[in-house]
Amino acid sequence: MSDVPAATPLLAALGVGGRGAGGATPAEFVAQLQALADHRLLPMTSWLGARGLLGPELPRLAQIEARRHQGPGADWIAAEESVLAALAAAGIDTLVLKGALLARTVYPAGAVRDRTDTDVLVRRRDWRRVLAVLEAGGYRRAIPVAGAVALEEEAWTFALPGGGHHDIDVHHGLISHPALRGVLGFDELWATARPVPGLAAGVRGPAPVHALLHAALHYHGHQRGQFRPLLWFLDVALLWEAMGGDEREAIVALAIDRGVAAILDATLLEAEGLYATAVPPAVHARLATAGRHEWRAFLASDNHSRFAEFIFALRAEDGWRGRIRYLRELAFPPAAYMRWKYPEDHAPLWRLYLRRAWQGINRSPR
Repeated sequence: MSDVPAATPLLAALGVGGRGAGGATPAEFVAQLQALADHRLLPMTSWLGARGLLGPELPRLAQIEARRHQGPGADWIAAEESVLAALAAAGIDTLVLKGALLARTVYPAGAVRDRTDTDVLVRRRDWRRVLAVLEAGGYRRAIPVAGAVALEEEAWTFALPGGGHHDIDVHHGLISHPALRGVLGFDELWATARPVPGLAAGVRGPAPVHALLHAALHYHGHQRGQFRPLLWFLDVALLWEAMGGDEREAIVALAIDRGVAAILDATLLEAEGLYATAVPPAVHARLATAGRHEWRAFLASDNHSRFAEFIFALRAEDGWRGRIRYLRELAFPPAAYMRWKYPEDHAPLWRLYLRRAWQGINRSPR
């Protein structure tokens, strides 16, 4: 591996730039494989290699490693299909989101879209019915209570007969960040939702326009200190490339109308740079012009401190009552949550709260 090509933008973003695609040494090659696995891209190395994004040697060897990669197996996918069918059979309108949707629509094969859980969106009024279906199916809560700040979702888990587990995240709000909560709602998504290949008839997925906008909001709705895999930008790239001209026009118009043009523009720019996705300059020009004065444009850039991010989220809460609740839940999550978070620590609760605060102050972005 002496004459290695220059690192690609994707390898640089993975944190292994400057080593050459394929690595100048065995240790560097292993580091590249690990970075691909961390960002959930290992099963897609053939596709990435065909685009020249990894260099000549890495895709072939990475595919060998990918055979040992524990992605969604047959039992896991069967459990996913079964629980979604159970929700549909109970007459619950269910929208399947993110990996479970995209694996069956824009990825070359379902198993190559790596995922650790199944995300679904339901109406708030159906919440208790959904939980009853999960309990009847042998699922149990993965987290006993909501954490801080309480999310509009619950994680449930099911032990697979052959070992391992299948997790499902049930959402009654699409985005938890206070600045983005009202951008898209269930009824709007359900009105244009489509059947998902391989899933029960009562289960639908958001139309491509909504799926792509959700992908953009989902990424930028996470805080800088949270790990955000580069797989999420591959979702965006594949969705954009699968769209026709009318759909591309529709998502640009929708982003402008909802005041998230800057967020969509930043997301498409990242996907374009990482995965060689062709986005016309005119699209960027329209989005950049519309997003210049959007208040949510703050989320489209990482060029701010974590304290500024906290203040932005606090101000985005709905009124002073919402801000007080946010601060209370952030500082003092329920005791049951703290005991779940630190199961090995039998210290008094006040020490656990101090420990959590100290970790938050010293946590560095990944």
